[in-house]
Amino acid sequence: MSLLARSAGHAPALARALGALLPAYGGGSGSGAAPAQQQRQLGSVVVAPRAAGAPAGPARAGAPRSPAPIPRLHPAPRRFAAAADAAHAEAPAPRLVSFPLAQTGEGISECELVAWHVQEGDDVEAFQRVCEVQSDKASVEITSRYTGRVARLHHAAGDMVKVGAPLLDIMVTDGSALDDAADAAAPAAPAPAPAAAAADGRPPPALASPAVRALARELGVELSRVRGTGPGGRVLKDDVIDASEAAAASGPRATAAAAAAAGLLGGGGAPAQAPGLAAVAAAAAAAAEPIFEPDDDYIPPGRGDGGAAAPRAAAAGPPPPTRVPLRGYRRAMVRSATEAAAVPTFHYMDDLEMDDLMAVRAQIRSEVEGALGGAKLTYLPFVVKALSVALARFPGLNTQLAPGGGELLQLHTHNIGVAMATGGGLVVPNVKAVESKSIPEIAADLARLQQLAAAGKLGAEDLAGGSLTISNIGTIGGTHATPMLRPPEAAIVALGRVRALPRLDAAGGLVTSHVMGFSWGADHRVVDGAAVAEFSNAWKALLERPASLLVHLR
Repeated sequence: MSLLARSAGHAPALARALGALLPAYGGGSGSGAAPAQQQRQLGSVVVAPRAAGAPAGPARAGAPRSPAPIPRLHPAPRRFAAAADAAHAEAPAPRLVSFPLAQTGEGISECELVAWHVQEGDDVEAFQRVCEVQSDKASVEITSRYTGRVARLHHAAGDMVKVGAPLLDIMVTDGSALDDAADAAAPAAPAPAPAAAAADGRPPPALASPAVRALARELGVELSRVRGTGPGGRVLKDDVIDASEAAAASGPRATAAAAAAAGLLGGGGAPAQAPGLAAVAAAAAAAAEPIFEPDDDYIPPGRGDGGAAAPRAAAAGPPPPTRVPLRGYRRAMVRSATEAAAVPTFHYMDDLEMDDLMAVRAQIRSEVEGALGGAKLTYLPFVVKALSVALARFPGLNTQLAPGGGELLQLHTHNIGVAMATGGGLVVPNVKAVESKSIPEIAADLARLQQLAAAGKLGAEDLAGGSLTISNIGTIGGTHATPMLRPPEAAIVALGRVRALPRLDAAGGLVTSHVMGFSWGADHRVVDGAAVAEFSNAWKALLERPASLLVHLR
């Protein structure tokens, strides 16, 4: 029997089965059958046409029932499929993205992770803060670029994180990571070819900022021989300092090794053509060795039995020192002091009488402190304002040496920095545009900066762009000092403690006067001693006769 005949023979049974499953298309008596237009099938429409001449109503009782027609399946309209495709496209699959530490400032190569504001498994929104980092210059809050769920935290609080290293992984649940993926898939611009060496064999010039170049000159480091760790091989301040320390640590051993490599020491079959140089190099190598008188029972390492080291038992000594890493503000202080040590500094000291200033402060103290919300009115706002007035008369003190040392930069705003001691080290924020502020406004700015410094929340804008610095060492003790500059600033003043000392009045009588000592440090490349003395005298006169400040208030 042919396949067609067998199929025809099974048609009645197949029709009866379909009629039982779909009573709406048959002539049965199932009164609860759903209408044909209510039947649905995903991706297609079920259509069962009535047989020709069949009655519209139910079949009469006892009438022979003809086999139910086989339903035909037709493709669903294209508009339904297009809608399903669009719905699928609007819900991209979750995507795991890595969130790196971005560059937080020029010359910054790493930051300390201060605190996490999220944990693994937390949901985050775009622009929600996720952590706080501390660089050498400022504290920065990092916000999320994506909406999703935190999958992994790569570091713990207190870790040092390199710029560009991953901070955390986020499982992105929206399309915010698609643009990043497209950018990553796009062909990157070809990296610039390394500069060819000069005809005379010199290495190509290094990529570095003016500040880094100035630091390299001060430390005697040749930038072209420093391997840069910044983006695109850029040389950072850390690279220059590391190169300087490596050169200093090499010492006489490097001298001896270089001389031996050049064949100046003789020996080993090489002719000793320069006995004088050989003697110098040999002496340098000997000086590099530790000098001690060994005991009789001392056995050098590697010369014991079987070639193994056999040192004698040493007596119990003090524990080794604990290594404390330099981070945050303290690390920046080390670098600033290193730079300041290379600047020729001129120092100048004097005293000023504080009696009139103390009287003025007592008269306005309660009113100003009420406006400050409880913050104390100290002598510092008066000192800051007087410095600004003196800078207007002597702008040479508001000048900095340009990178390269070929010209001076004349500043036109008075941003007076104040050194503040914190648990993380010394930090120097500055009050911006003092020339346009009153004494209560300066006091309010100082109170704000002190609160931020204590909490470690100072921003980069609070620390940048200083004109000169005040070190109020007198709050701790001492009368005079030799303050260190904060390059590229041209001057710094250290304030001593206020003391009650005997003085002679105009009539020659002995009186008690309150005196504060102060000490200047100035960059002798920018200003000379006479200019510093004249500037200091003008500033001192303003503080000793504080009523004259009223003429300059705005």
